[in-house]
Amino acid sequence: MYSCTCAPGYTGVHCETDIDECASNPCRNGGTCTDGVNSYTCVCRPGFTGTHCETDVNECASNPCLNNGTCTDGVNSYTCACGSGFNGTHCEIDIDECASNPCHNGGTCSDGVNTYTCVCRPGFTGTRCETDINECGSNPCQNGGTCTDGVNSYTCVCRPGFTGTHCETDINECASNPCLNNGTCLDGVNSYTCVCRSGFTGTHCETDINECGSNPCLNGGACSDRINSYTCACRPGFNGTHCETDINECASSPCLNNGTCYDGVNRYTCRCRPGFAGTHCEIDINECASNPCRNGGTCTDGVNSYTCVCRPGFAGTRCQTGKLEIFQ
Repeated sequence: MYSCTCAPGYTGVHCETDIDECASNPCRNGGTCTDGVNSYTCVCRPGFTGTHCETDVNECASNPCLNNGTCTDGVNSYTCACGSGFNGTHCEIDIDECASNPCHNGGTCSDGVNTYTCVCRPGFTGTRCETDINECGSNPCQNGGTCTDGVNSYTCVCRPGFTGTHCETDINECASNPCLNNGTCLDGVNSYTCVCRSGFTGTHCETDINECGSNPCLNGGACSDRINSYTCACRPGFNGTHCETDINECASSPCLNNGTCYDGVNRYTCRCRPGFAGTHCEIDINECASNPCRNGGTCTDGVNSYTCVCRPGFAGTRCQTGKLEIFQ
């Protein structure tokens, strides 16, 4: 009788049987076992390693996730949890936050990491250039002008009497020389005032004041208007600036022979003493003209009287009486 002492990996009476080391399923995690002589080899499924495929391969060990992504190991795989602003299998893609055109009103978008920056066009502000800057906020329009906001601009609508970009200029209404006849112009706001020279009036000093309007010439004198004056042309018999003086035509003593002068308007009247006549009492009345002496008497004229020189035989003031002659 004999017995066989088998080499490792074999069994049987004659050592005819190769022991199947895979029979105990030594390969884990779905690994495939290949039997050898007194050995086995595990062919691991992807994602596992080790003699028995007992080790899960750490696919995150190579740091496959970029840009600070967080790697989660799986079976023959990994998953990247990307930080804000990135995506892609390996977080390799920087998300373009500008892709949605977040900047309004023509602003330029600059992409950042999980952010963006808008560079606004002049006249706009805000994170997204959404706000039209109110250029009227600083009250640029002076003197009560009304500000109309534009894009990066403003327009001032000035109150009457002002002009300029900011209504800063008071319009000189006197520039057109509106005051006539050398009147002085005083500029105001949307107005002017004319200070007229003496003798003129009206808004523009256009009216020559009629100094004759008050009828300054007396006694029928004719008024001639001048500039700030008048002239009186007096009727005959009057003089003075206003024809206020009745000329005394008696001043020259026109009445002769002690006649009495009575002044009139541009004339005089002489009241003659008895015995005189004429406009100026220049005529000695001839009392002899009526031949008052009778009976051939001779008349001698006097002043308001006469004297009769009688012929012989007559007597009396007028020689009217005959003398009685007594003869002896």
